[in-house]
Amino acid sequence: MAVPLTELQTRAELPLLISFVDLSRFAAMARKRADREIADTLDEFYGRVYASVIGAGGHAVKFMGDAALLIFPDDAVDSAVMALLALKLETDSSLRSRGFPAWLAVKVHYGKAFAGPFGPPEHRSFDLIGQAVNIAAMLEPRGFVLSTQAFRKLAPETRRQFKRHTPLAVYVPVNDGRGPE
Repeated sequence: MAVPLTELQTRAELPLLISFVDLSRFAAMARKRADREIADTLDEFYGRVYASVIGAGGHAVKFMGDAALLIFPDDAVDSAVMALLALKLETDSSLRSRGFPAWLAVKVHYGKAFAGPFGPPEHRSFDLIGQAVNIAAMLEPRGFVLSTQAFRKLAPETRRQFKRHTPLAVYVPVNDGRGPE
């Protein structure tokens, strides 16, 4: 059995599907809610993200407030993208049902990055470093976007779930749950 990515003892450059997820408009929403409600909402969000990522064979590298950095191995690209799309729809629905004017933005890129332990010797923790991570983070913050590299890794049947969006070469779901375009 292969060692889980998060338990690597040395750094390795690996091809990965990298995703940043972020609750858009969360800061504006948080200013109008009690701290307890925000904390409970984020805790539920973390659980939903973690279950979705683990279920698709990936790893939550870290949570940062209302955002998370997620990775998936090369052999899980299709299941990862479909899990991320389902995560977006579930999270958006949950936020709407609570009356929160926020939604989940999902940015997905495929490329090589260094994964493994980083930090001072007494506080090393798993992280991900590289240009591919930066590209994923800098994708246009729409509801759900795939870089060209991520789209090209998908099987033809999964590709049909997306359409090209210009002027940037990113792909968005054919039906993202908002209804007809």
